[in-house]
Amino acid sequence: MPAIELDLRLDSPAFLAGADKSKPEFRAASVRGQLRYWARALAGAQVPGDLKRLWQAESAAFGSTGQGAPVMVRIAPLFPVRTEKAPMLPHRHNEGRQTLTDAIADEQKFWIVCQTRPAVALPPLFEQALMAWLLFGGFGRRSRRMFGSPGVHKATGFSEGLQAFAGPWQTIDDYRSAAKALLQSAIAGPPASPPAPRFPTLHPKYSHVLIGANAFDDAAEANGELFGLLRGNKYREHGEKCFGRAMGGRRASPLIAQVRKIGGSHRVVLTYLLTEDLVRHKEIVNAFMKDAAAAFEAETVWGGEFQ
Repeated sequence: MPAIELDLRLDSPAFLAGADKSKPEFRAASVRGQLRYWARALAGAQVPGDLKRLWQAESAAFGSTGQGAPVMVRIAPLFPVRTEKAPMLPHRHNEGRQTLTDAIADEQKFWIVCQTRPAVALPPLFEQALMAWLLFGGFGRRSRRMFGSPGVHKATGFSEGLQAFAGPWQTIDDYRSAAKALLQSAIAGPPASPPAPRFPTLHPKYSHVLIGANAFDDAAEANGELFGLLRGNKYREHGEKCFGRAMGGRRASPLIAQVRKIGGSHRVVLTYLLTEDLVRHKEIVNAFMKDAAAAFEAETVWGGEFQ
């Protein structure tokens, strides 16, 4: 039975919990949800506009109501879970509105095992989605604002084409190369000009991935730099339209902001996924990503300015 085994650490506190919100814990369901998100983003770029083929690809990798999941995901801490009171909104420390929330502490080590059922091969889309999550995603609450960041200590079991860039990454150039290699191999030759997607995808025409070189002491410091842009005069009024909203009808942010600890410092990873309802705001988004690239000394590793 093929299996991918990951020794990981948290590069930022994780707001993860089960039924009891006061008891942080690792949950496989949180990982599976993230993997499905990145699988759809990848498959949506591989077969743009073809919802039937997208559903077939996702079902083959993760199961559906008509078939069981081919891969079992298990997660557990390597050592007793260390918890802490962490600021979920660190950018508000000067506003008098800061609260501390129970979280799994950063540097907590944990493992994930992804194993197939007997006589079943690991679906390529599952592997690709797992790698995308390790590179660009997080899990738990506020995972689009630099929390719940998985850092790779050791990774084994990926297919030959992916294992070469599975980490750990020693330098920012290693990390950028891995991100480029994954996306170039997973999304090979999509149509040049498909219509804007109805859901987030990693099609190069409708996505923009930046990886910064600026070094931060922790995720909270990087978060403060990000919100200095988002809450600044230039973009404040566009926040709900372009960067998600938490009030008046919640909407997940199309800007996924994460950090990875590389070379002893936290580096910022920004992924913007443009959908058909956001195309009319592309000039604002382009300006923001340009300013973010300057602020974080970031390089575009995928996609780019939206046309």
